[in-house]
Amino acid sequence: MIPDLPAYGTMGAGQLEPADAATPVPTRASLILESEQMTVLIREEEVRRTVELIRSGIDVEVTGPWAGGVSDLVNAVRRRLEAQGFSLVTVAARPGFASMNFAALRFSLPEVFQATSEPAVVVDRLSRMLSADEAAVVVLENADHLDPFSLQAVTESVRRSRARLLASLSSMSAQPPRLLLDRPLLRESLRPLSYLDVEDLLDARSKNPIDPMLVRRIYLDSGGNAQIATALFEVGVRSGAIHAPQGTWTLHASDLWDPSLAALVEQSLSHLGLQARACLRLAVLAPADSATLIEAHGAAAVEELVLEGLLHVDEGRPAFVSPPIVVSYLRSRSAAGARPESGTHDRMSDRGWRQRLGQQLDAASSEVLASARERFAGHPGAATATALVRALWSAGASYAEAEELIRSVPPSPDEPAAEFTLQLLHARWLAFGVGEVDRALELLTRAEEGGGPYAADASAHRVLVGAWARGIPDAAVAWAREVAAAPASDYLPVTRVSIANLLMQAGWPLSALEIVGDVIPDDPEAASVWVFTRVSALLAIDEYDAAVALAEHHVSVGVRKLDRKQLFAASYGLIQARMYMGQWEKARELAENIQIAGRPNLLLLHVQRMARGVQAVVAAEQGRVGTPDSGLVTAPSDALPYAVAQPGIQETIERIAAQRYDNIAMFLLPAARSADEAGSRYAASYLAAYALALDPSEATIAAISGFTTTSELTAFDNFLAYMRPLVERPAEVISGTVSMVARGTFSYLAIIGTVRRAKSMEGAKRDALMREAFAMSRRLSVVFPRKVADAPDTETEPLSPRERQIARLAGRLSNAQIAERLGISKRTVDHHVSNALKKTGVASRHELAARIGTG
Repeated sequence: MIPDLPAYGTMGAGQLEPADAATPVPTRASLILESEQMTVLIREEEVRRTVELIRSGIDVEVTGPWAGGVSDLVNAVRRRLEAQGFSLVTVAARPGFASMNFAALRFSLPEVFQATSEPAVVVDRLSRMLSADEAAVVVLENADHLDPFSLQAVTESVRRSRARLLASLSSMSAQPPRLLLDRPLLRESLRPLSYLDVEDLLDARSKNPIDPMLVRRIYLDSGGNAQIATALFEVGVRSGAIHAPQGTWTLHASDLWDPSLAALVEQSLSHLGLQARACLRLAVLAPADSATLIEAHGAAAVEELVLEGLLHVDEGRPAFVSPPIVVSYLRSRSAAGARPESGTHDRMSDRGWRQRLGQQLDAASSEVLASARERFAGHPGAATATALVRALWSAGASYAEAEELIRSVPPSPDEPAAEFTLQLLHARWLAFGVGEVDRALELLTRAEEGGGPYAADASAHRVLVGAWARGIPDAAVAWAREVAAAPASDYLPVTRVSIANLLMQAGWPLSALEIVGDVIPDDPEAASVWVFTRVSALLAIDEYDAAVALAEHHVSVGVRKLDRKQLFAASYGLIQARMYMGQWEKARELAENIQIAGRPNLLLLHVQRMARGVQAVVAAEQGRVGTPDSGLVTAPSDALPYAVAQPGIQETIERIAAQRYDNIAMFLLPAARSADEAGSRYAASYLAAYALALDPSEATIAAISGFTTTSELTAFDNFLAYMRPLVERPAEVISGTVSMVARGTFSYLAIIGTVRRAKSMEGAKRDALMREAFAMSRRLSVVFPRKVADAPDTETEPLSPRERQIARLAGRLSNAQIAERLGISKRTVDHHVSNALKKTGVASRHELAARIGTG
């Protein structure tokens, strides 16, 4: 039965208040659904009265012999309230019971999903419910049985609303926090992007102390609001979802980024009866204390670290970006000699000091490499080899070291395909790393002739590598399509995506996208290669928004599934995109979060090396391109593709091309020679290719041939052999091949194949290729379009008003974002962008926006 309601009048929008202030207002009403059968008929009167009770601020508890009857009433009331512009929030703590309350935002997750299982609809509904009352209490219950996708939808909705809710709750200092998070939801919502064992971290029985990664993740999820993050941290500890050990807890300010957050967490620990050490006030670096190091080396060391971006000072408190590098640098500073004091001294031109800094960075790389070797020693299998090879590469080791390492790793009995995977990895390093295609083909041939279950996979790779090496792209792509279309039993799952990855490395991203497809494989190894290949190919064709969206999605999938391979591949792809786009802080932040506990952070080291390399290359804009200490020479060779994408570099290269220096050897060749002597094959080839593009003469080739004599430059000798007959060709043809360097798809043999193809063309086909090569050479950057002034004044066909509107947005927004902004479908936007590209004749959406103007 439902109690009679007192007389109520109306006030405001949907609010009810007593007509007589003296009339007592009930605070709770009970509704008992009675039935002798397993069904309950919900009467209109019950629905109407319940709605009025809830709108008047009265809790309504419903009980019944059958859970379905309770749910029927709750759903009927919810639909009625939604029709009146309100949102109903329910709690269903046990079968056959529900409590409905308009003041407190409470809901049972399974019940929310009864009406629909579409995550987007659920997120929208929860967002409206959570925004109904800023002072609400949220109780998330019964989340254990939700599927991961539904749970993720709820998590995203709660995460977006959490800041407002916690801001209200944190002001209630006199009361204990009333925000309760169900443990499974907390695990999904606050899971750090790392390889930490989240189950142990959140288990109340865990022996691990609170990890700074968790606190930092809470901080990021709260939008960088330290007060909100602290409130959530307290709630997690009080509810038992976050385990806080009794006694003293050490928290480094450098781990939290924000000193104000460190102070608030220290205060929270005090409220919780815990203690924090004084090191909250000062960053601490293992193995030595930063204060001791700074005190020993003086203020000049601090100034240098700030100048180099290795130390950020916020409100007088230091927070180091990379502790191992800083420690290595400070330790050797005395031995290397202190830098001259500031004043009139030109810091950036102090070549000796910058070289010493580079040596210290290299020393840090060596430390990381040594740590990686020690960490993985004794662990056989392809995964170990791959991890160590990445460590070698990130630390700047040579290909010879990587090759030796691959040979030394024994196969694992737990990985049936491990031996073949190692052979394939070895062959790919030979072909794409050092250009020794014959040795790669020999290795694959032996694997093929050896028979066994992987002979067909070896044969597939051998054919593709052979076609690529001979400069026959059509044959390579046709064979890749044949492998992709073969029955599933013919090849390993990873072979199909590896074939597409090979096409990507060979410089054919469109073909790679076609072969790899848009459906991720079920096999974990194949899935990780699929993610990396697709992201890299999208980057190569300037589809940055799509690449970032794909990588971010699979980062979240890797976190949710605890799939380390997929998480690492997606994170690396996302980091690549951020670096190409010049977003170094985002790249560094992501690399810091993707960390295997107890292991060196290879991705972070890679970002730091690339940032240092780009910084050196950008110095070329100041006019030091042709000098022996040019940034193009001193930078890590693998940083060059990212450097070309940075502001200022394209203008420098265009300025060089426009001036057409008479004696190109006096400008670029000394830098190329220095790179050759330093063992930087990439930099030497890069500079030599530009020299040939600007001055394709016998003298240039003779000068280059004079210093390409080492065994490591065998591939470059072959490159010159194919370039030599082309000295009579227009420079645009050669420049077209060089543009592959700027697109990050550079390889010696890919250049050879492109030049070979141009040489074989005649008549109209040859002219078309020359025009295409010239267009490529005009776009040496993958991010920054050519200047508007260089574009034709008019389009070949006028754009419609809608096409022009979309074109202005295409340079900075994805098609989906444009569709959302303009209120049209994504398919319509795709159509307009495609038409605009055809009409203007430009090669990318960035050029399209520059042509039309971004205003």
